[in-house]
Parts: sequence; structure tokens; C-alpha cells
Amino acid sequence: MRLLGAGYVAASNSVSIAFGAAQPLSTNGFQLVLNAPISSTVAVQTSTNLVCWQTLTQFVVESSPISFTNPQATNYTQRFDRPVVP
Repeated sequence: MRLLGAGYVAASNSVSIAFGAAQPLSTNGFQLVLNAPISSTVAVQTSTNLVCWQTLTQFVVESSPISFTNPQATNYTQRFDRPVVP
């Protein structure tokens, strides 16, 4: 499994969001730390090929940084995640 996303920064509508540390978990996917402004809406998208993206979750940031766990990540040989401002 390759982790892409640590340090990824997305700026949209003057909102800056970024993945911080990424940590694979032995039995439950992987965990990412997400930094984003309080009260901003953020979506986490995933892809297996960097062309087609699917939204995993969308939420309003109540505290930052946020720990995000993707338990399905271990079901794929490679999977990419990115934070976006919808």
C-alpha cells in the first residue's frame, strides 16, 4: 500500500487544507491527520488511479487537526486520498 497525501495542500476559495502525518494501521487501514480552518467544509476523496475520484466523507471542521481513519485502505494494492473544499 502506498500512502499519498502527507503534506498535500489544497487551496480553494481562500481556504487552505492539508494532510499531515499518515500512519498505516496493522488491522484497520490507515490514519491521516488533516489540518483545516475551523468551520470550513472539507471532503476527503479517494482514487485508485488518480483520474476517477470518489468522495469518502464530507464534514464541517469543528477542531483542527483532525485524525481521519480509512479502514478500507487495506483492501487495495494502491489507494490515494486528497482533501478538497467542495
